[in-house]
Amino acid sequence: MDLAFGLYAGARLPGVHMTGSPDRLFLWDGAGAGVLAEEGWAAVYGRGRDLWQELLCVWREYVTGGRPPLGDFGVTVTEDGGFRIWLRTPDAVVGPALTVPTLRP
Repeated sequence: MDLAFGLYAGARLPGVHMTGSPDRLFLWDGAGAGVLAEEGWAAVYGRGRDLWQELLCVWREYVTGGRPPLGDFGVTVTEDGGFRIWLRTPDAVVGPALTVPTLRP
């Protein structure tokens, strides 16, 4: 997984845990939904949200945005001890995706 995309995806999908390598990516949300993706396929498991579809949407945004390199991102620490991730300028905050989790049976 590309580090810049990992940072972008982490900001867009808060609460989703990601781990991986260049060949494999594993995501889970701590509430029972997860996905294991390798080149050419993905295995979705659990109930609740469809992390695979959410990740694909975030990937499309990232690609459409020109696949910005890691050096284009910055972090601002807030007064309350939190932080904001931004892209190219501090007022271009990368925030949570406004997606409604897709429920699966």
